Amino acid sequence: MNSKGQRCLALLLGFLILLFLPFKARADIFDMYGIGYRAMSMGNAYTAVADDVYAVYYNPAGLAQLSEHEMSLGYIYSSPSLKMNGGPGPAQSRGPDNLRAPVIAMAFNLDEAFEGTLPVHSRFGLIVSSPDNFQSIYRIYDPDPSTPHWYRYGDYLDRIHLVAGLSLQPERWKWISFGAGIRFIISGKSRMPAMASEGLGIDLGRSRSSGANFNEGVDTEIAPIIGALLKPTSKLRLGYSFRGQLELDVAPVYAQAVTHSVPGSNLIDIPINLDIPGFNAYFVPQQHNFGVAYDWTPRLLTSLDVSWFKWSSYRNPYRGGPTPKWDDTVIPRVGVEYKLTDALALRAGYFYEPSPVPNQYARSNYLDTDRHVFSWGLGYRFNDPLGVIKVPITVDLAMQYWHLPSRTMDKSDPSLSDYTIKGNVITVAGGITLKF
Repeated sequence: MNSKGQRCLALLLGFLILLFLPFKARADIFDMYGIGYRAMSMGNAYTAVADDVYAVYYNPAGLAQLSEHEMSLGYIYSSPSLKMNGGPGPAQSRGPDNLRAPVIAMAFNLDEAFEGTLPVHSRFGLIVSSPDNFQSIYRIYDPDPSTPHWYRYGDYLDRIHLVAGLSLQPERWKWISFGAGIRFIISGKSRMPAMASEGLGIDLGRSRSSGANFNEGVDTEIAPIIGALLKPTSKLRLGYSFRGQLELDVAPVYAQAVTHSVPGSNLIDIPINLDIPGFNAYFVPQQHNFGVAYDWTPRLLTSLDVSWFKWSSYRNPYRGGPTPKWDDTVIPRVGVEYKLTDALALRAGYFYEPSPVPNQYARSNYLDTDRHVFSWGLGYRFNDPLGVIKVPITVDLAMQYWHLPSRTMDKSDPSLSDYTIKGNVITVAGGITLKF
């Protein structure tokens, strides 16, 4: 094995070790914003394009188009402005917060580890993203369904996400490739350490203190990603990808607390047992994505995607809901890229996502509305002017503007107030990519 192949295997082994370290619970921002700055600026119409490291998420079969190793470092910032007028009260007072998420992605051409021509070519890719809130690895907020809250914002996004994938392409049929991958929600444990305080509100003497122990567990979930990519001609690409359903079920928690009181010289311990019911804190629906991409000229690329999200499977076994049942959604996407020069590319895109949340006519108040998402961006490829890095560097920038049109929730019960919601979201993302 040559030295380049040895380096490839060493890098791959290192990332596989990272892959299976005992991280806490994992979830994603990718379904809401997309991932990869070229893809985000093209309206996430990327199922049939998928020719960079971010194919791991969009269509792992697209990794077969990579001829080199690839590393990408970037950052996503998003600021929602969501409003509610009328109704039972304001939406959750502390959110949704702005999203800040660094992203690391790497892909490896595994052919480099072997001598000669292989009958099957393979590539491996990995993407990791962790919201940058500096407070917790993940947060769970489980309000009563009657409490107005923006379900698909805030804590729904504020989690670590990891996805990995592998592509295979036959040497004899290079017009077709296949890919498979997984994304994770991995089990974690939490506890509340013993602590001293002013007590638990029980006044039996002059001095009080309290202590508590709290343990929490979540189930491990692994969802598959499967993809295929066909190239009938040199200009036309057809893609399909499937992403499986994910959900985070937090088991019921039993907590023990004790309050101490010292009336006179006697110490009295008063145990308190708390049963916290379990809940479903996170849900990502099953998804089917179909895409077509066409290179009209060496400089002009257009792409079109249609995605189907199975939101009708959403449930909360501990809440007995939601009521009414959520709707499946179909999302059309379109993207375009034009290369002004060999170094500079301009991009734009659009997609429309209808809300899966039906009219909240009963007591539940899940806040959500349709999304019209307009995107644009650019990419610039240049050689390192300082001569520090021997390979070219690509810088990508992307912006998204979400228009959330006004929506009125009409209540069937006269004792419940109608209300209107609307808003907008501005997202900015950027990163650098090295191919080596």
